[in-house]
Amino acid sequence: MHLLRHLPVLLLAISGCSTHVLRVPVVGPIPNVTRLIEAVNSQTDSLRDMRVAARIHLRIDGVKQKGVAVLFYRAPNRLKIDIKDTLLGIGVMSANLNRDSIEVYLPRDNRFLSGYTEETLYAITGMNLGPFDTYSAIMGLSNLSPMDVSRVTEFKNRGDSLFVEIIAPLWTHHLWFDRQTATLLKEVIYAPDGVLLTQRLMSEYERVGEVVLPRRIRILQGDARIEIRVTERMINSQLPDSRFEMKIPSDVIPLGLSH
Repeated sequence: MHLLRHLPVLLLAISGCSTHVLRVPVVGPIPNVTRLIEAVNSQTDSLRDMRVAARIHLRIDGVKQKGVAVLFYRAPNRLKIDIKDTLLGIGVMSANLNRDSIEVYLPRDNRFLSGYTEETLYAITGMNLGPFDTYSAIMGLSNLSPMDVSRVTEFKNRGDSLFVEIIAPLWTHHLWFDRQTATLLKEVIYAPDGVLLTQRLMSEYERVGEVVLPRRIRILQGDARIEIRVTERMINSQLPDSRFEMKIPSDVIPLGLSH
């Protein structure tokens, strides 16, 4: 009887689809940016797909929305988002992202938009996620790659954090990582002339299987804000293609970005 009582926990621990939360491992010391990039990428190397339930704050057509969201992600560039109003449970937005294109359905107005991902999301939310990479920004992933090594102009310890400056052709990135766990805490992006463009704050990291990701993601850009608080996360459950389909009513009103 004692073993039977713990059988569900044992089955969850050995299953390929992981929801079991573990402590974020310590990977320090980190002597240079090459080792940092290796440590950061190892946190999501095994990520194939993910189902996330979350609370979300954002603006849609200039109106602040507080909702609950379900996100289906398949690495590296498939994402389906469904957002419902917190109080009434009414759908407020569905979005289907595939590489650099997106389809968005706004059920309250029965409107439909499609186009390039970054400009379409900007038209709806007032938020330009291009400097981060849209998928990384929403899912809490880091953008660091070995190609960034030659662009690093500063790498230093700052208290409990590691600070990295990366100067790319279009913008400059300032990044802060936890010195012990190599988790990305803050990312600030500037235009070449030094003007602040946007920033992303991430916290409450957890390890699910071999994947390490934040439970809280905040993206700030002028007076626009997207905040995601993860309440449930399922990793590598082999999401079927049907999870990335979006049903559109036959009487939907298609709109261009000028609307």
